[in-house]
Amino acid sequence: MDHPFSRNFDDFYISNYHRVFYTALRTTQNYHDSEELVDEAFVIYSQKSKETVIENPSGYVMGVLGNLLRNYLKSQRREKWSFLPLHMMNNLTADEDSLRRPLTDILPASLLPWEREILILRYEKNYSFEEISAELGLKEVSCRSRLCRAKTRCQKLMMEEEKI
Repeated sequence: MDHPFSRNFDDFYISNYHRVFYTALRTTQNYHDSEELVDEAFVIYSQKSKETVIENPSGYVMGVLGNLLRNYLKSQRREKWSFLPLHMMNNLTADEDSLRRPLTDILPASLLPWEREILILRYEKNYSFEEISAELGLKEVSCRSRLCRAKTRCQKLMMEEEKI
């Protein structure tokens, strides 16, 4: 049985696929990711068009694709910088002369003092969370959450300053 909606959708898909695909490809620079995003945009359109009448289907699909591309780019940015291994920062602190610079020289200047302190204790002085909590007079759980927040902010600032 040939559904009238199915045939209309197939025609719409075929007539718009290339334009939508190349828009995605220009943004992602990845053939397979672009295919997936375009397919997802058309699936969302298909589901939504069953519920309501969409005045401008092409515009709707491009709008959905725009949202999917923004999410894709955010996730790529996150993945790109999520690798930043602060525990290995000492390897990044070597000058051309192979002299080690302190972590304080590498950390962004705009870090708050408590963020700088906890990062140095953990990654330069190699303190355990137990030692950090004793040093700062905080609970171990608080030290872990502060370190997580400091690391996230440090990574964001380093990305903005493009220090790495």
